[in-house]
Amino acid sequence: PLSCASIVAVAAQMKMAGYRSFPGYMSSAKEAHLAAGHRWDEDLERARKRSKASTQRGIGPARQSLEIPPLQVAALRLGCEPLHALGPVCPGHWATICAFHMLRGAESACALASSLKIDTNARQETLALSATKTDPQGIGCHRTWGCVCSEGVQGPACRYHAAIALRSDLVRRFGDDKGNLPAGLPLFPTESGEWCTRNGFVSTIASFADMLAIQVIDDLGRNTIGEHTWRVSGSRMLAHAGVPVPTIALMARWGSDIIFRYVADAPLANITEEFARGKCDSYIEAPPSP
Repeated sequence: PLSCASIVAVAAQMKMAGYRSFPGYMSSAKEAHLAAGHRWDEDLERARKRSKASTQRGIGPARQSLEIPPLQVAALRLGCEPLHALGPVCPGHWATICAFHMLRGAESACALASSLKIDTNARQETLALSATKTDPQGIGCHRTWGCVCSEGVQGPACRYHAAIALRSDLVRRFGDDKGNLPAGLPLFPTESGEWCTRNGFVSTIASFADMLAIQVIDDLGRNTIGEHTWRVSGSRMLAHAGVPVPTIALMARWGSDIIFRYVADAPLANITEEFARGKCDSYIEAPPSP
C-alpha cells in the first residue's frame, strides 16, 4: 500500500529528473491502492496534494517540439541516400510525407510500405493510419492528399510526387522483378531494409536543422528535436497556409484542444491579408446602425 513517505519519495525523484507527469502517475497509483482494498485517509490525501504542488511548481511551459519548415526541407532537393546510417532512405520525401500527414514519431517508425496507396489516375496518395496514438499500427482510418503541382510543373513539396518517388526507390532497392515489395517492409526503412531507430530519425531531423541553420535549443536550454517534430511542423505549415484549424485537427486525427498549442500563433500570420481581402470593404459598404 501507499504511504506518505513513499508518495513524497517518488515525487522527489520525479521532480529531480524533470518529469512533468507526476499527477497522472499519482492518479494511477491511487486507483491501484484503492483497488487492492486499502484505505485512502486524510494523511495520504495531504501527501498527494503537497507532492503534486511541489512537482508542478516552477516547471514552466511544456517543451514544444522543433518546427522544421517542410517547404524549406523540400527545397533542399535531397537525394535518395539517408543522412544517417540508421535513418530513412529518401529523407526529403520522408519529411514531406510525415509533415503533410502530421505523423507522430511512432507512426512514422511503424508505418508499413503496404499502408501507402497511390492512385495515378486521380493523382492521389492515401496513407492508412491509426485512429489514436495508443496503437500506432492499428490501421483505423485513411488520409488522402492529391497532387498540388501547378500547370504541370512538379513542385518540390508535392506529397503525391513524393510518395511516387519514395515507392520507386523502395522498389529499386527491395522489390522483385514485378515491382512487388516484400511483406512487412517499412515505409521508411534504412538502406538495408530494416526498421529505423529513434536515433536514426532524430539524427536526420538534426541534419535538417543544421542545413537550414535552425536553432534546436529553446530558451530554457532544452533540446527541441523530438517525436512530434513533423506533427508540429505540418500543422503550423497548414495553419500558415490558411487551412482552418478544425480541418487540420481532422486531418491529424486530433481529439483534443492540444492542436491550439501546436499551431500556436501560426493562424495569426495571415491576419493582415485576411482583413485586406474585403473585410473592411464590407464594413464600409454596410456600416453598423448607430
